[in-house]
Amino acid sequence: MAPPLALRNSIASKFNNQRVHDMVYDAHSGLTLLACGSTVFSLDHNNRLERIAGDAADGALLADGPVPEARFIAAQRLASDGCGTTFVRDRDTASKNGFCLRALLEAPPAPGGYMEAVPGFCQSDMEARPGHPPRAVETIQTGDYLGPHCFAFDPARRALLFATRGRAVHRLLPHGITRTLAGSDMPLTLDQQAAALAAASSATSSDESDAERESDDDDDDFTDACVLVDELGRVYPSCTFTNIQALAADTVGRTGNVYVLDGINGSVTSLRVLQPNGEVELLSKKLRVGPRGSSRWPRLAVLPYDHLAVYGTSHHDMTIVDLKARGPSW
Repeated sequence: MAPPLALRNSIASKFNNQRVHDMVYDAHSGLTLLACGSTVFSLDHNNRLERIAGDAADGALLADGPVPEARFIAAQRLASDGCGTTFVRDRDTASKNGFCLRALLEAPPAPGGYMEAVPGFCQSDMEARPGHPPRAVETIQTGDYLGPHCFAFDPARRALLFATRGRAVHRLLPHGITRTLAGSDMPLTLDQQAAALAAASSATSSDESDAERESDDDDDDFTDACVLVDELGRVYPSCTFTNIQALAADTVGRTGNVYVLDGINGSVTSLRVLQPNGEVELLSKKLRVGPRGSSRWPRLAVLPYDHLAVYGTSHHDMTIVDLKARGPSW
């Protein structure tokens, strides 16, 4: 492991003692963006820090507009489209699930290096010298007063994919319109819940040996299937997911695969893949991702050479998944 970076401008930018919740590389600006609660920072190739938006001195506020006036309550997740938009998961007490979606927008460079004005605010509100493009923050309404609790930008679909209630993956379209790609957020009736539990119990009994069940009893607390029952009592699969914890799109191979962690704790979870044709495949029913009893939700990242990294369940644990070597070793 390389030594820590020698950061420049950390005191002047007010980065000192900030907790970094997430970071993402933005190919449009060439900067690494860091989500630090009420503030978003940038880190350039010279390890120089700049405060892009928000201000911890003002406390937790929710305000849109040019970045000098924009404020965050708790910016904790980032995803960049590489074309000037960085999506931010923020907190919002007015939302049904406590989250909202914000967008950090960056103006494209004009000929000669001077930055064009961003529609909606004055050029004079921002620094406009080369290398410091005008930026603004706006809140994106995703419908039904629900914000994403996890998301990922998919370069193959050219869209942000996200989950709100945990049992469906949605796609963000222009003008805040959303479309469900897989699963369903519709609440299950009592009959449907009973059928889901019965199906999961049956699947577990047929797929696992007695020894495996004995060793994993303490982690067997989420269903592996979700089913619906129609008016005639027929049971059929519908909502593929139980509780989506993390999403990661294949930004390396750009295959259109989106990997999903689906579980209710940070010890054991299931790994699924949403394929470009819309089908969902179960890759691992019980993937050990953290210490027993962990309540931290795992994070997920796609690595080169068909590998995934699962992290965040503790300060010391990381699981590397080799997609070419699927089997009991997972």
